[in-house]
Amino acid sequence: MLEKFLDNLARDKKEFFQHRVVLDRINKIPKKHFFSKKNISNFKKIFFSEKNEKFMLLYDLGVLSRIIPDFSSIEYLTQFDRYHSLTVGQHTLRALNILKDIRKNITKKKHYEFAKKIFRTNFKIKPLFYAVLLHDIGKGLGGEHHLKGAKAAQKIVLQLYENKKIAEETSWLIENHLLLSEFAFKKDLEDGSVIKGLATKIPTINRLRSLFLLTVADISAVDHGLWNQWKASLLQDLYLKTEKEILNPEDTTSLNKKIQKIQSDVIDLSKSLTKKSLDSFSKITYPNYWLLQHPKMIVFQIENFFDGAKKKNNFDFFIKRLNATKLLEITVVTNDKDHLFIDLISIFISENISVHQARIFTLDDKTVIDTFTVSHNVDYFLTKEEENEKIRSLEKKLKLFKDGKFVNAKMQKKINQKIIKKKVDIQVDNNSSSTYTVLVVNTNDRPGLLYDISKILIKNKLVISMAKISTDGDFVEDSFHLRNEFGFKINNEVVTENLKNEIKKSLEKELENAF
Repeated sequence: MLEKFLDNLARDKKEFFQHRVVLDRINKIPKKHFFSKKNISNFKKIFFSEKNEKFMLLYDLGVLSRIIPDFSSIEYLTQFDRYHSLTVGQHTLRALNILKDIRKNITKKKHYEFAKKIFRTNFKIKPLFYAVLLHDIGKGLGGEHHLKGAKAAQKIVLQLYENKKIAEETSWLIENHLLLSEFAFKKDLEDGSVIKGLATKIPTINRLRSLFLLTVADISAVDHGLWNQWKASLLQDLYLKTEKEILNPEDTTSLNKKIQKIQSDVIDLSKSLTKKSLDSFSKITYPNYWLLQHPKMIVFQIENFFDGAKKKNNFDFFIKRLNATKLLEITVVTNDKDHLFIDLISIFISENISVHQARIFTLDDKTVIDTFTVSHNVDYFLTKEEENEKIRSLEKKLKLFKDGKFVNAKMQKKINQKIIKKKVDIQVDNNSSSTYTVLVVNTNDRPGLLYDISKILIKNKLVISMAKISTDGDFVEDSFHLRNEFGFKINNEVVTENLKNEIKKSLEKELENAF
């Protein structure tokens, strides 16, 4: 009956009586029958089929957990946070369905356009599908699920009569399935050393393509709108930069030659800049201004805020929408002053605006260029007029700030909301970037968090060059790219430990009233 059931399902023939018999008698079927070559062959036809409901039936009837016994340990495994509202098993199956929808080109959301394009390229599909099915299998084994899952998956794939190469590729994908998220949402993607570091971990384009699609499916299978246009754009940017580095590793040319090439690209992109005007402006810049921005952004800044080397105004700003998304890009150009960054964050808080990324450049004449990628922090749909009204309100406050009339938003100092789990985890990374020390703070999300952490960093005379904020349900990860007041990475372990302890103490105090 089992053999007939799998054979009929593989051939799209539905026999509902067989479904009932399999469900009633599955625990009486000897294990060896599940692993016959014919049954495994039909199991794989069903697994790789474009029809999602066929594989879901194997799950519902208990066949999946009999053919892959390790799956039973995650089938109903609950994850105690609002980030994962599904069990591990449900999340896994949802990820598989999303992957199949991308392959079938039926998902209409713009967030998936690049993923659909990648799926049409040449790469090995089997390891990707096995990796999506087994990427969280290690969560049933406790601790370091990516490593334990990779080891278990290799054994499982071989039991499904696949060759050693497919098993090894599947294992590699599972071991590294968090890699692209780690870089896209925490690292500076304009930092060439970061991209080079990632490219050394992903040796082939085939693996990069598979890892990208696995990452998209994994994030998309989580609730709360975690897969959005912002994260899609970051992953796409990371993919393209890494692909370029793998195919044509950038030569270790001198710093001056790199900057000359970027400046040449800037002139080509601009309708008004000349070599003479750019040479004049470059006299007040530092190398990172050119190396850590896209040439299009540099063109926009110089054309709109500078006339040669001379700043047009003592304070100027520009707000624009990013493509057809709900994201806004805010550029502020002004004279440097104490607490400028946290004052601007205070304005955003007062407008209920979420900051996703911030980048800060200070020029030699003490001009500061701050760029922010933000969105309105609301749970309801905004009409175009409502969006425009919110932008007008923000513009009004920025003008008040220019005139010294804006009063800082009052921070909510007591947290009374219910949380499932209190969390404060702080890491310092001095390896991924040759330019910055990266401080990563993972804690419970709350209003004013970016403001409070930034205040501590500035008090310790640290220069924030970039910040990235990634919200995952209950928790938020704030990544700060830092240098000391003399422009160097923070390599003193005593300094970094003291900084971590100060931030941890402050955050834990704020969580005292959470329950």
